Amino acid sequence: EFVLVTNRNKPISLSVPFSDELIESGVHINVAVVLYEEDVLTLTKAAKLARLPVEAFMKKLVSMGVVSVDQSVEELDSDLNNLGGCRT
Repeated sequence: EFVLVTNRNKPISLSVPFSDELIESGVHINVAVVLYEEDVLTLTKAAKLARLPVEAFMKKLVSMGVVSVDQSVEELDSDLNNLGGCRT
């Protein structure tokens, strides 16, 4: 069943059930990307919705021009140091 949400008779949203056909066409990945971009879902939750491992979802984000890690150089350097990694 589809649900159309309107505001003063202008369509603003459409609710569509996830069918096998939609999933096969990749709609779930696109929905996950949009929800990640809008900060509705974390990277991990968006990857789960996309039915992809986090690494594969990150690669998908990069291929779509979406930033998957938004850290400053200082934050990244700090994280690497905390993990015992190399310094920039």
